[in-house]
Amino acid sequence: MTDNRIIVRTSKNLFFKTKKYTVKIDGTDIRQLDFENNKIEYILPIGKYKLDISNDNSFKTENVFLSTGEIKIFTIKPSIIRKLGLSFFIGLAIVSVFVQLMILEKISIPLMIIPFIPLLLNILPKRKRNFADTFEIHKSKLS
Repeated sequence: MTDNRIIVRTSKNLFFKTKKYTVKIDGTDIRQLDFENNKIEYILPIGKYKLDISNDNSFKTENVFLSTGEIKIFTIKPSIIRKLGLSFFIGLAIVSVFVQLMILEKISIPLMIIPFIPLLLNILPKRKRNFADTFEIHKSKLS
C-alpha cells in the first residue's frame, strides 16, 4: 500500500531567515515552518483536507484532495515587493539629505520633509494591507 502525502516546504532564501509560517491541516495539526525547519510532511488517508498557511500578516487556505498513492507538494515562496519598496524609499530619503547637505550646503525643512512622506506612508500599518500577500503557494504533484 502506498502512502498519501502532503509536503509543505519553504524556499531556501537567505533574505528571509526570520520568516515563520504556521501550517494547519483541518485546523487541528499545527506546526511551525522557518528557515531551519523548512519542511513538513503529513501522511494522511485518502480524502479532502483544508490546508491553512499563515505568517504574521498573511493567511492562505488551500483545499487538497488526496487520492491513492498521491504526493502533493506545496512550496511557500516569500514576496519581496514590500521590502523592495521600503528599501527604495529609505534610499531616496538618505540621498535627498545627502544632496541638501553636500551640494546645497544648507538645510531646508520643507525639502527635508518631502522625501520622508512616502517613507512614512509605506510604514503605516493601514498601508500594509496593500502588501497583504507576503507569500505565494506553488503547488506540484507527484503520482
